[in-house]
Amino acid sequence: MSNHQIMLLVFFIYLAVMFVHAFKVYIKKQDKNLEDYLLAGRQVSPLATAFSAVNTGATGWVFTGWVAAGYLMGISALWYALTLPLMALLSYRFVAPLLRRQSQQVGGLTVDDFLAQRLGDPYHLIRIVGSLIIIILHLAYIGTNVVAAGITMEAAFKLNYVTAIAIVSFGMLLYCFLGGYRSVVWTDTFQGLIVLLALFFTPIVLLGHIGGWGALVTQLKDINPVLLTWTGGKTGYVLAMFVLGYFAIASSYFGFPGIVTRFMSIKSEKGLSAAMVINVFLETARMTCPVIIGLCLRVVLPTIGNPEQAFATWAVTYLNPVIAGIMMAAVLAAIMSSVDSFVMLITGAITQNIIRRIFVPDLPEGKDLAIGRVVTVGTVIIAFIIGAIKIKSILYFAMFAFGTLGMSFAASLLLTLYWRGTTHWGGLAGMVTGCLGSVGWMLYSPYYPAVREAFFAFPAALLATWLVSLATSKSLSVKRDVSVSAAD
Repeated sequence: MSNHQIMLLVFFIYLAVMFVHAFKVYIKKQDKNLEDYLLAGRQVSPLATAFSAVNTGATGWVFTGWVAAGYLMGISALWYALTLPLMALLSYRFVAPLLRRQSQQVGGLTVDDFLAQRLGDPYHLIRIVGSLIIIILHLAYIGTNVVAAGITMEAAFKLNYVTAIAIVSFGMLLYCFLGGYRSVVWTDTFQGLIVLLALFFTPIVLLGHIGGWGALVTQLKDINPVLLTWTGGKTGYVLAMFVLGYFAIASSYFGFPGIVTRFMSIKSEKGLSAAMVINVFLETARMTCPVIIGLCLRVVLPTIGNPEQAFATWAVTYLNPVIAGIMMAAVLAAIMSSVDSFVMLITGAITQNIIRRIFVPDLPEGKDLAIGRVVTVGTVIIAFIIGAIKIKSILYFAMFAFGTLGMSFAASLLLTLYWRGTTHWGGLAGMVTGCLGSVGWMLYSPYYPAVREAFFAFPAALLATWLVSLATSKSLSVKRDVSVSAAD
């Protein structure tokens, strides 16, 4: 067998393990209703919650775009490794406990479903707008990751691109369809372990090849001393906005549906502390190790044309084919562990928020589960079609979708959890302002990306939620008081 065939065999073994687990879940723990299918009956362990939350964000850009950031920017890219774990810690401390408790009290299964149930949604506008945001942006996010998976498999395994994305799409469909959210959470945990091992293993091997940390520092100084500075050669206002920009990007953590949904599914509030510790450790590792890998590859592969291909090029060129196959499985695990979560979010948005809550409120239990599985199949088919179109600028689209999704829900969610005066009109205004403010800033602001979208979208969404809630609170005071007393 050729090296490429051996690597492909390793990947198929990995897919087989995913399928066996999903089938086991389907046989032993069959989902009885939509809450089981979308939230695993709110019985997820702290370990699985933490791994799943991290790996929802650990898309293909960890091994492509973020390695490239270390390759091009050096040590200064590590600011994100400081800010993202901090935002994760704050989210677990101030968002997760209240969201876990209140979402169960009102029966919310998705973030927009929770907002609608908590605030009241007489015209179904929160559900419709929230679902559209989730569906459109997650489809874009899924499409970029399918493209990343196809490009990786095309380069590593010498497969036809369409064949590659068909394999990924079919494998992902099997375990989403059979096991639902429960299968997604546990496959994310297994895939997270593979990603974590790859992230820890690769710097050790690369540093050993280079001759240790001292040799790396010496050679990087010869290439460009700026690579070893926290400022990245920036000063004054530019440096301040550079650092604060990472805080702004990380602030999307507070409202990103793929992450906050994990808070709703954990078995109990008591498990959140353990999940927080694990999550902060994992977030730190996944944002630090790729930068170190990028720095090492700047020395090992100094003339590579596209730094986003540096990790794959090194693995295929320098490693034993079995080990290289495991490394490629890690890249694809990072991709699939995000995409499967996004598929379930779209399934929830369509099945729970649109079909069940608006059009067929008396849908019998069991039929909603069947519809959910059909929606899952349709979502994966659409993802395959988007992948076949082969969207370019993977990292840009991923950051665009992540930032906009977070800003769309962060302000409304925070004020709903902490301010009793929030009304459904205020929550809706916050969602619309956060979404349009984020998109508008990224597309039209002359200051972007030097000034990140969250600097505008987040305060604007908070202000919109507050002002509109104040303006509508009197007319809704009786209804709101009843809602709060029931939820609190």
